[in-house]
Amino acid sequence: MATFKYVTKDMASKVQNGTKDADDRNELVRKLKDQGLYLVELQSKQ
Repeated sequence: MATFKYVTKDMASKVQNGTKDADDRNELVRKLKDQGLYLVELQSKQ
């Protein structure tokens, strides 16, 4: 499992920053979409 640092926007264009653990990039994108968030930037945290 990896930790990812991300920037997202919601439907109101509110920008949010955060970190989240996921098995891979695709899993993280699915998790964020399930929360109504759209990925703007993504980095693997090292």
